[in-house]
Amino acid sequence: MKTPHEIKRALAVCCGSQEFYEHWSKALIYTEGVKLLVELTDAYWLLDVVASYQGKKLAEAVKRGFQIWLLRVDLVEQTALITCVGSNEHGTEVLVEQALEYTDFPLDRIELWVELGERLTLQLPSEH
Repeated sequence: MKTPHEIKRALAVCCGSQEFYEHWSKALIYTEGVKLLVELTDAYWLLDVVASYQGKKLAEAVKRGFQIWLLRVDLVEQTALITCVGSNEHGTEVLVEQALEYTDFPLDRIELWVELGERLTLQLPSEH
């Protein structure tokens, strides 16, 4: 696994995406930047978490706006909180909160967005 500095430096150049990858569940596709993130951090589980919540409630949130997924990590305790906020014409609301009792994710926070295009697309904010 790379150091946090190496990961941030690698992700800093991600803007836009030429290729998209389909999650095994077929619930969403994800960008080159997200693929790079999960490869550098060995966090394929993060894709699974986001995909697992793509049911009716979250799909409705995306039709009216988009989802913001935030992973906040306590690097000392090695615990984390994953939050999904839906953004639409009426403002924002918390749609999901999931605590992780253990993680070795090396960054203290990462933000991902889900947007509706041809398909639900998981991306880094810089790829929007």
